[in-house]
Amino acid sequence: MLYLRTVQDYTVRPQIKALVPGIVEVDSNGGYEKEIHIDLNPNKMKFWGITIDQLIGELSTIGESFGGGFIENDGKLAIVRAYGIKKSLNSLSEVTVRRTLTGSPIRVSDIAEVKEHGKQRLGGASSEGKEIVLGTAMMLRGENSFQVNSDLNRAVSLLKLPEDVQVRILLERSFLIHSTILTVTKNLSEGAVLVILTLFFILYNIKASIIVAAIIPGSMLLTAIFMKVFGISANLMSLGAIDFGLLVDASIVITENVLTRFERDAIFSREEKIRTILNASLEVLKPVSFGIVVIMLVYVPIFTLDGIPGKMFRPMAQTVLFALGFSLILAVFFLPPLLFFFITPPKRIVNQEVKKSRIVILYETYLPILLKKPKLIIIGSILFFLLTLFIYFRMGTVFLPKLMEGDLMLVIVREGDISIEESLKEQKEVEKLLMQMPEIQSVFSRIGTSSVANDPMGTFNADTFIILKKESLNDLLGEKIGKIC
Repeated sequence: MLYLRTVQDYTVRPQIKALVPGIVEVDSNGGYEKEIHIDLNPNKMKFWGITIDQLIGELSTIGESFGGGFIENDGKLAIVRAYGIKKSLNSLSEVTVRRTLTGSPIRVSDIAEVKEHGKQRLGGASSEGKEIVLGTAMMLRGENSFQVNSDLNRAVSLLKLPEDVQVRILLERSFLIHSTILTVTKNLSEGAVLVILTLFFILYNIKASIIVAAIIPGSMLLTAIFMKVFGISANLMSLGAIDFGLLVDASIVITENVLTRFERDAIFSREEKIRTILNASLEVLKPVSFGIVVIMLVYVPIFTLDGIPGKMFRPMAQTVLFALGFSLILAVFFLPPLLFFFITPPKRIVNQEVKKSRIVILYETYLPILLKKPKLIIIGSILFFLLTLFIYFRMGTVFLPKLMEGDLMLVIVREGDISIEESLKEQKEVEKLLMQMPEIQSVFSRIGTSSVANDPMGTFNADTFIILKKESLNDLLGEKIGKIC
């Protein structure tokens, strides 16, 4: 384990940091950090009259280089220096501590034994019942996790290692990253399809529905550009909060008013068409703008949050505000020209009765009936509000949405005075039992505190990572793990 830890610290770690710019540190856990121990022989030191301070004074100069001036010879200048680096234990053993009266050297090997040894440790690592050396790559804050993960996988394949050492990737972010991208893509696609279908049933015009739906990718494109400019990352929190229904709200109102004007007015020339679209857009511009601004103001208080809530939800508010703002701009300046070029007014004569849609017919039929029964409307509204409160208070709340990564982390806590060696021994047995389950692909653990100590734990704490063969857990697996624990 001393050899593996040395390879990790002086071979693997430097190469990964050099090959992957987005990695700020490679933490190490398990094995023994290499130390050189000089075991003194008190009797020999007394015999030669050497004190510990004398020995420390000589050893402290190891590795230093000294200038020796220069030598002039045949008109040439040669610079002299003393090269003090020791490359082996034997060379360290040959260091002269002092000389006898006759000039004979008294070396370190004459009074002590020099050997390699492992540093005392407070942490360890194991995998599938065997002790290992675990390396954890730490990404630089603000980096693209997808790109860093790809670069890291490439760097691992390019590592120059001793023939008897193998690097194995135990856990990486690729599954979570692809799962997150798939979730966002799925949600956005489903939302877009539902909005387009709803637009068709509301507007009852295929061309108009497609034009209004075009506001969605337009708003998202501009939002993505500004997210890049302001350094806002695209994730479940920022993109998941965008409501496509809100993005097309202003466009629906403007388009519906333009179509109504086309049905009501007789349009025979290009100028009349332009004037009709302009008047219809200006007629609803103020209420539409006011409605979007009110929705945007709802997200403004989020910017007052600080700490973890602020860091989590502020990007979401920024993204939504960008999307709503651009949707309004596109609805006002981009939508009317599209309606002019692609929507053709129906051919009809003046004063001809306008054909009403089914929604309008239903609305005009039931609105007078409901207006005659105000008590029914008020009581129904109160009951609906109370039902909403009942459902709200029975709903569960979480600070962050749960992500099904397909893996588990089992935290094991032992007696507080347990040694790291005993903790490792017990942890290996736990992993062997876990590997007997057919649902589990692999298991690895980290115990105690690693070298970087960014997440310090005692020797009694162990994080056990369980990599599953399936993405979801069933009750049977939960019961098995509970019995083992």
